[in-house]
Amino acid sequence: MLSDDVSVKLGYAYMTQYVHLLSTTSVSLPTDLWVPVTKQILPMRSMQVAAGLTYDAFGYVELSVEGYYKRMTNLIEYRDGASFIGTTEGWEQKVCMGDGWSYGVEFLAQRKAGRLTGWLGYTWSRSMRQFDREGQTINFGRPFPAKYDREHDLSVTLQYAVTKNIDLSATFVYGTGTRATLGTQTYYDPLSGRTLTHIPERNNYRMPDYHRLDIGASFHYPLRKHPEWQSVWNVSVYNVYNNMNPFLLYQDSGKMYKVSVFPILPSVSYTFKF
Repeated sequence: MLSDDVSVKLGYAYMTQYVHLLSTTSVSLPTDLWVPVTKQILPMRSMQVAAGLTYDAFGYVELSVEGYYKRMTNLIEYRDGASFIGTTEGWEQKVCMGDGWSYGVEFLAQRKAGRLTGWLGYTWSRSMRQFDREGQTINFGRPFPAKYDREHDLSVTLQYAVTKNIDLSATFVYGTGTRATLGTQTYYDPLSGRTLTHIPERNNYRMPDYHRLDIGASFHYPLRKHPEWQSVWNVSVYNVYNNMNPFLLYQDSGKMYKVSVFPILPSVSYTFKF
């Protein structure tokens, strides 16, 4: 505590994980698999340092900023041209091991008291990979962005108490699209007689940005004989302006098309608390 309103924090973490997340890098159907540590595949290890500053203004508004840097070793990625589907070869022969690092800055403004509450959070971050070990080279040993390298991430949540029994809420989220590997050119190879695709580097394409707005209203009705018991009706709308966020992309006749999964979705729910 620097004063009654200002505090600083510093953190260090060293972690080991014995399962690996193995993700496809294509723009088609996203597939994430969890695979175990084996005699060939070592456990992942990471080291992270973080520092932050928090200011408590007026007793009900909290402002904070925090920066971090993380270093990772023994990460795995599919070898160039390999995938989980199509061969009987074991998955251990389809992957390489390498290293990674990520860093970023997080901002948060939060109102914790009053009829209007909520928060605004924003994160700027980068996440990189490098696979340059002998016999396990990806992207010619050069650094490349991780699949989940999302540079910007914004979330805004507001809740307003209209009366003691009625409250309204709204949530807006925005995020930079994830990364994927996309061929930029095709050419005919006279030696093999096949049409080949040129891929300049791993995860060279960024998917379209993701954003949506959700709104809702909750109605609380305490029971007369048991005021501590409560019936709650909630009416909400997911993705109010029906933004068709892409779930996957595919190419057809040289054009790129997107497939979305969750359009605008209204819902009604009932909860009984006792």
